[in-house]
Parts: sequence; structure tokens; C-alpha cells
Amino acid sequence: REKEVAEAVAEIIGSPCEVCLDPTLLTDASLWNPLLTRVETQKYVLMYEVRWNPQTKGLLRKKAEELAAEVGPHCKVIDLTPVNRPVEEFVSLFRNATYVVTTSFHGIVFSILFGTPFYALPLWGGYDLRYTELLESLGAKERLVSFDTPLKPTPMDFQQIKEKLTERRKSSFDFIDKYICDATER
Repeated sequence: REKEVAEAVAEIIGSPCEVCLDPTLLTDASLWNPLLTRVETQKYVLMYEVRWNPQTKGLLRKKAEELAAEVGPHCKVIDLTPVNRPVEEFVSLFRNATYVVTTSFHGIVFSILFGTPFYALPLWGGYDLRYTELLESLGAKERLVSFDTPLKPTPMDFQQIKEKLTERRKSSFDFIDKYICDATER
């Protein structure tokens, strides 16, 4: 899934190694839309950190609150981190958020799938290789910010992101068709 990992594997095996999308990105929002149930009437910034870290947790909340204040006086913060929620509520929170502030690869994935503006912050003192490479490949690296970067409600060009994602999906499906589907037919 990551270019850097593919290069390392290629060096070990002495053969090129393809980079394919994470399976969550091989579909679009249409897979998840039938599960959408929760509709918030109030604007909110969704905060999501999958690997809880007491050092970044306070910082992530601070950044989410900062962005919510910029969105408007009635914008609240919903913290998705501490509770396991049913999948319907999980995806609905991403779909209906005004913004997402996250340290999670899948937080970024669901934001992209639903066209919800987001900011990605460092995980454990550095950027997660998966989402760094993903956002670079989709032309959205500017959404990777440090904890000292002021967050402002800025629009995102999801049309460009979706076009590049469509290209990456095609490449991934071509690989699957060639090396997996063809192999099962032998």
C-alpha cells in the first residue's frame, strides 16, 4: 500500500513491487451511504485519534476546539476517540461533520470518501507514512499540518482528489485483475 514499503520489498525480493490502494479506498461513499443514520443538526468538528496518546490527545482536542471556534460560535467538538460506536454512527459522524481533525489514516479515508474537509496532524511525533503518501498522491499534502499550525475553515478541492483517486483505483484494480483474478482462473 505504501511506496516506501514497496521499494523495501522490491529490494529484498529483487523484483518490482506494485503499490495498491488500501481496500477502504477501492470503493466510494456509495458503499457506506445505506448505513448513514445519524444526522447532527448543529455544526461540529469531528476529532478522531485511533491510537490514543496522552501527549497528542490534549493537543488534538485543542486543535479541534480552535477550528470549531473559527467555524462559528455554535460549532461544537465531537470526540470519536474514546468510544466504540456502531459502524452506522461512525460513518455518519464523518459524513455529517463540518470538519474532521484526525491523526488516523482511516479518519482521512472516510473524510475523503464523504467529501468532508479535514486536517491531518502528526501521529506519535511524526506523520503516518500511509496517510502522508496517500495525500501526496492525491495532491492534498497541504492538509497535513503540525500542531503549531493555526487551523482555519478552508475549502478543499475534492474534485481533484476524486479524479486522482479514480486513477489510483483503476491502477489497483488492474493489478488485482492481472495477478489475482488471472491466477485463480488457472
